[in-house]
Amino acid sequence: MSDFEGIIVSVIYIVFCFMICWIILLCTLNKFVCRKTLHFFMANWWLIRLKYITNHWLILGPLMFVLINGIYSYRWDKKNIGMPLFAFSLSLFTFITAIDGKFIFPSTIAILVLGYADSGAALAGRKYQESNNLEFGKSLVGSVVFCFITIITVTIILSVYHVEICLIKIICFSLLLAFAENKIFPKYDNFIIPLFTFLAFYRFY
Repeated sequence: MSDFEGIIVSVIYIVFCFMICWIILLCTLNKFVCRKTLHFFMANWWLIRLKYITNHWLILGPLMFVLINGIYSYRWDKKNIGMPLFAFSLSLFTFITAIDGKFIFPSTIAILVLGYADSGAALAGRKYQESNNLEFGKSLVGSVVFCFITIITVTIILSVYHVEICLIKIICFSLLLAFAENKIFPKYDNFIIPLFTFLAFYRFY
């Protein structure tokens, strides 16, 4: 029963995510806010993954997200590859954890940092640029927000998993990740962020 329940909950939640984003789009006509909201909500899907961790069929959830979101991303902006890459990374880590449970911890940090830090940084940076009539792109304000949210997210997850917390390491990691997201891989951050985060915490924790 738990396996079937996990699939149903996963599908219902993903439908809910798209409904929320469609409502936001209808109310604001802002595709950017809509996309980043979807980032945030889909990251929270990972909590469902953790609850039903033995159900390998849960990968159907992010795969469904890939299909639906890919269609709408293409319709909105044919050059937009950010959301499909986000979905791909979510599917990738879901597949990894379905194979071996020891990857759950680094995958959890990778997905939640991507969903929370990247979304928060993008929204804060865009708001700042709009308020100051600046050209859109990666901003210093966005990077600061990204770093701050990453520190909080990583610290909370380490506490939940009862892993020793070294604040200096967390801050250094957050700064390096923010720099890579802003300066090195700005176009592919939705894939690079979870990949680097996963490797870092798998290797050093």
